[in-house]
Amino acid sequence: MQLIIKNTHIFDCKVQEEFRKFIELKIDKFKDSKYYMLTIIYNAESLSSNDESEFYFDNSIYNNIQPKWRDKKDEALDTQLHKCGDILKEYGIKCYWYSIQGDDLKNKNVKIILEEDKSKGSYIEEGITISGIMPNRKAAINRVCQMFNERVSKLYSGLTEKVDNKVMCKVLDIQYTEDENIIYKAFFKEYGELGFCSDERHKELMEKLINRFRMLIELEQKNKEMLDNNDIPKGSINNI
Repeated sequence: MQLIIKNTHIFDCKVQEEFRKFIELKIDKFKDSKYYMLTIIYNAESLSSNDESEFYFDNSIYNNIQPKWRDKKDEALDTQLHKCGDILKEYGIKCYWYSIQGDDLKNKNVKIILEEDKSKGSYIEEGITISGIMPNRKAAINRVCQMFNERVSKLYSGLTEKVDNKVMCKVLDIQYTEDENIIYKAFFKEYGELGFCSDERHKELMEKLINRFRMLIELEQKNKEMLDNNDIPKGSINNI
């Protein structure tokens, strides 16, 4: 279920008022046996100004916010989120996951989404509410991607400091090239998850990478022994 509140600032009390009307209208659609997730989306640009005077308008929740330990904007977002969550509780709608996020929208609307939480019961104890605030979703994603790329690049740089392109191409099982971009893209495709994955997956990928190096070392050693014993012609090692 989705509610669009047009031309409304995220700090406007109208958000709560319209949400209450929406719940009253849709109350028969909710099932007592089901759990729901609440997501509120607003235009991140509307909170980008450093001039707080823009947030002090008639009917703004910002007027009465008294932050204790965090940024006043975040406190106001949290207040708006939980006010809407309280409306769900008031109508007996089970919802233990709240989130509010600023997004790259082209309008000044506020979008509220309610969807069934099919995972409920596997990670939440009765009566506990989990909430999340993301003032700028696009910026947050960019930061994560940057951190992700930095981790992978650091690992790749560490490897290329110790081995040459010829070895890296063999490790990645690609045709030999001196083009660093081609080699890095192949590495990223094969091991890019190392930048952001679970401990188990990280261990799995590192073992795969180490085993590739180990296999090449063993092959090189065998070929060296064969060359020393004159069992194969010199130069054939490069064909491995």
